[in-house]
Amino acid sequence: FDDRGEGLSAVNHNGKPYDAFMGIGTITDLELSEDGQIVLAAAENGKTFCLNLTKGFGIWKGDLGHKTSGVSYASKTGESLIFSNSGQIIKLDATGKQLWEHWFPDKLLDVSITNDGLCIFYATEHGEIGLLTQSDRRQSNRMTFQEVSVKPLTGEVASFRKAWALELPGDDQHHSEICSWSGQDGVEYSLIWDGNERLLCVNDIGEEIWQERLNSEEVISMSANPDADMAVIVSKSGVTGYDLSGCEIFRFFGQFCCVHVFNDGALMLIDAHKQCRFYLAFDHFSHVIELAGPAEGLLSFGTRVIIKSDRAFFLADSSGTVVAEKTFNANLSFIDSVADQFIVCGTEAGLICIFDPSPDTVFSYKLDAAITAVSYNKNLETIFAGTADDSIVVLQRRTGQMTRTSLTGRPVLITGHEAGAVVGTNLDQLGLLNNSGQILARYTLPFKLRRLLPCHRRLCMIVLADESVSCLAAVENNNGSSTGQQHET
Repeated sequence: FDDRGEGLSAVNHNGKPYDAFMGIGTITDLELSEDGQIVLAAAENGKTFCLNLTKGFGIWKGDLGHKTSGVSYASKTGESLIFSNSGQIIKLDATGKQLWEHWFPDKLLDVSITNDGLCIFYATEHGEIGLLTQSDRRQSNRMTFQEVSVKPLTGEVASFRKAWALELPGDDQHHSEICSWSGQDGVEYSLIWDGNERLLCVNDIGEEIWQERLNSEEVISMSANPDADMAVIVSKSGVTGYDLSGCEIFRFFGQFCCVHVFNDGALMLIDAHKQCRFYLAFDHFSHVIELAGPAEGLLSFGTRVIIKSDRAFFLADSSGTVVAEKTFNANLSFIDSVADQFIVCGTEAGLICIFDPSPDTVFSYKLDAAITAVSYNKNLETIFAGTADDSIVVLQRRTGQMTRTSLTGRPVLITGHEAGAVVGTNLDQLGLLNNSGQILARYTLPFKLRRLLPCHRRLCMIVLADESVSCLAAVENNNGSSTGQQHET
């Protein structure tokens, strides 16, 4: 310490001091390079310094504008790592330029980068210890989970209760279809094809708003967008568009299997040759979107659309431009979006991946069996995954624990719930699970289960079966019963 303030000084192995670096401020953390020549130091004022101690010059200086809790240095590459207890990690190149930033859901206790700069170890306040691996400046979470047994339930459990239901005339040959949206009035609407002749729109209490007769045309796909005031259905004979009050606005013929409606009324369709066709408007000619593989499905993701292929997915905007692509080493067995905030994927090789809208990888983990369904509960920081060996795997990111459980049948549908997740199986059973893997309630449907959709009503979900569509609530039992029976309210 001198008139310039606090600083940093070093001595060699003979005790001879090197030139000091003064005026840095109070040092809160530092790390030396492998050869002891370079030091990375964090000061209390939020500034970070990379200094050559033996030659007496500064390599770079950075100022993040907030408190830095710790630093780590990769000696072979010259890259640096800066982290804060609030959960932020920033990686810098050898010149101090930021490469990427990552936020954890929990507070960080310590972070350390390997000498080659390719791996980052971290520990959180909840006991989670993990490893981030990096390729092409993108990080992917490679945590190791400790498998624990599911604890027996104690106390009250829950049950499935019916809020409303509609009977449908569907059967095994004609599967009913559904899509939902939130209207400008804040009401959640559902467009339903009953598997026979009717196309009907209902509100969030099951009241019919309008219906249209389709002359026994089998519906293959449907999509609706309140901003475009348009709903589009694909049948075996072609494509029909309606406004959201039920009036037909266009119709054209062709063989298609999937549709998506953008906010501005643009359309994307997959044709019989598994090519993506983009229409700027329904009365415009289409053009083919060139992809690396055949298009197999379309999923809404905010203002964009996810195009699923066999070993990749693509993000396209409302101009028909592919803005991002993610490829995998195995076939995609599952893909979905969660609240337009995350893309969740599973492969036949057992890999689970979660991507943010960028889309950067925020989580990746490999299980032993092919993935059949995945859901991510952000509030609980828990991943629920169904596998081809009929297991349901629950991964708790905060604790680093993994549990396994099962229902009757193979898990094929999963949707988020305030308590954890609701899982549907290929044998038509529903189960409510918490983030510890405990089954709080189960109920077997009398009809074939087809779809499981989230609902904006608290504790509720939309359940589509061949012969009914219903809104079910999974709620705690008042009597503390140990059975998960379904009740009507």
